[in-house]
Amino acid sequence: MAKGMEKLQALLTGNGRGLVNVKFFPGMGRGLTEDQLAEAACDLLGGDLNEFVDNPPRSGVPKSSL
Repeated sequence: MAKGMEKLQALLTGNGRGLVNVKFFPGMGRGLTEDQLAEAACDLLGGDLNEFVDNPPRSGVPKSSL
């Protein structure tokens, strides 16, 4: 596995986090390698994930059974 991918995987699954679904797209950088894309994702996400609080949005609508 490329060094950037190992770093990204550790970032996304570290501190007891479980990876459910994540996608990254190269945008206009079609010549990017997998490793370069992973490094860019780590740079972008690095500080944010350490302060992430698992608090998904809620609609406020009461639950109902059908």
